[in-house]
Amino acid sequence: IVFPQFLRPNQNLPSHGFARISTWKYVHHEIDEKNSIIAIFSLIQNDKILSLWPYKFNLMYIVELSENALTTKLEIKNIGTESFSFQALLHTYINVKNISNTIISGLKDKMYTNQLIKEGNQLIKEVDEEKKINDESDSIFSNIENEINVETSERKISVK
Repeated sequence: IVFPQFLRPNQNLPSHGFARISTWKYVHHEIDEKNSIIAIFSLIQNDKILSLWPYKFNLMYIVELSENALTTKLEIKNIGTESFSFQALLHTYINVKNISNTIISGLKDKMYTNQLIKEGNQLIKEVDEEKKINDESDSIFSNIENEINVETSERKISVK
């Protein structure tokens, strides 16, 4: 979970913020009418976080596990009187056995930056319907609202 910044625009904060390296509190879990298990976790400011970032907030991370899907949601609430700007994202990692057998679709015409090149902040337009990954890759796509498919020799995963 990335919050309140992606990468490191504010040098006083850790890269990708503090949410991913903080201890979250388990709130509760339930089983819904579809037999899915829903667990809720919370992160609020503490003295250590307030020393880095002086805003009052409450993050709720909701994880739903159903028979065929894992759904996650992050809710951010400002519980203070001062407004603040932030960046947040749920960073997706997919374990693959052989990267050269990996194809990603759903990114055609989307803009991204390639963090492996010297000019990593230059926007590049994806031109391929299917992107085959042949070697190390560190591309950051923004504002993706459609479904992305990752296909390996073992399985196909949809990310929405």
